[in-house]
Amino acid sequence: MKTQTTYHCQKCDFTSSRWLGKCPSCSAWNSFVEKVVTKESKKLTSFPREMVQPLGLQAYQKNSRRLIKTGLSELDNVLGGGFSPGGVFLLGGEPGIGKSTLVAQITDKITEQALEVFYFSGEEAAEQVLERMTRLGLKSTKIKVAHENNLENILAALEVYQPDFVVVDSIQTVSSENLPNQSGSVAQVRNTTETLLQYAKRQRKTLLLIGQITKGGDLAGPKTVEHLVDAVLFLEGEERQSIRILRGIKNRFGATDEVGIFTMTEKGLEEVKNPGGAFLEAVGQPKIGAAITAAREGSRPFLLEIQTLTNFTKFGYPKRLAAGVDSRRLDLTLAVLAKYTKIKLDTFDVYASVMGGLSVKEPAADLALAASLCSSRLNKPLPIQTLFLGEISLTGEIRPVQDLEKRLQVAEKLGFKQVFLPKSSKVKTKLQVVEIWGIRELAEKLE
Repeated sequence: MKTQTTYHCQKCDFTSSRWLGKCPSCSAWNSFVEKVVTKESKKLTSFPREMVQPLGLQAYQKNSRRLIKTGLSELDNVLGGGFSPGGVFLLGGEPGIGKSTLVAQITDKITEQALEVFYFSGEEAAEQVLERMTRLGLKSTKIKVAHENNLENILAALEVYQPDFVVVDSIQTVSSENLPNQSGSVAQVRNTTETLLQYAKRQRKTLLLIGQITKGGDLAGPKTVEHLVDAVLFLEGEERQSIRILRGIKNRFGATDEVGIFTMTEKGLEEVKNPGGAFLEAVGQPKIGAAITAAREGSRPFLLEIQTLTNFTKFGYPKRLAAGVDSRRLDLTLAVLAKYTKIKLDTFDVYASVMGGLSVKEPAADLALAASLCSSRLNKPLPIQTLFLGEISLTGEIRPVQDLEKRLQVAEKLGFKQVFLPKSSKVKTKLQVVEIWGIRELAEKLE
């Protein structure tokens, strides 16, 4: 037998042959611990333990991938149509945000399709999980719940009951008796994920793992877990607000960056009937410094309200604060306004925010941001039910945006009366109510 000494990072499980003060992978300090590995010489085998069974293209049938629909259209949209058999999904979110509530509703919907569900809870007793389901009005009798955090016991139960859909809540609480590390450690989390993933792939069972998050808002455990699973979902929102956003960070079965919009009620999470306008308030009086744009999240546009506040300052360096708006886009917009218009904000503090919790990541909201800044600086409200769409170039031109037709259709559906967009935009859809204003340069209308 041979022994080998290695050093492992406790944060990301990076391995080094010598001790390091700073991890080159995750930049953590003093995170390396010594580990002595004993290697036993093994004879090479001529044949594998299990014969590999390849699948040819001709044998593949398009209908072989039968998705498991959840009955929640917003969730199915994020998943790419539904849960894929043999897929491993990871759901994360802050404590109290509604992860367990969402999972309870998912399992109830799945059992309506004559599928067996086994719910392993490592944090709560089985009675607590069932009490939550009862409180939500769920009455399915095909859900089996057990309090278990031993990996070997979980695998034994899966072999006996053979469920179609498996939930593990949470992956950080499960540990294997074959490893000396405590539950939640990098080695335990990675080993548990790898073992359950092998089970799901071999048995063609769907596996949903619940993950905890760190103080920084990232999923707890090694990054290898996110690489191993097929899809990573993140449930976010403010506890004091009812809106919940389910975001697809990674998805091997569909598009990434898709979002689902829900509202938290006494009966659990309910889908928003009109998600395109979920982040807008009811139409009221015109507001100074507020402009509406249609921002794309995944494949769908959402109408968002961008608000800005400008205050005169006597200090030499004015403040620039942005929440939900890219600070670099804010700086570029301010520079273009100063260059090509009469709006000067070099002696003003500027605060910009997107209402509702979503973040604007695309340049299509540049025109709305500029309109909001001009409204705040001139102390004049913008007309209500007006949409602003367009990317602002460094030459002061307004350029077209992608998926214009979808954005305009959402605006018309929500009762918007006029839209300001680039003059070079080609609108193919005939809009019955919306009046379109074409702008070539930034200075044409904003002043």
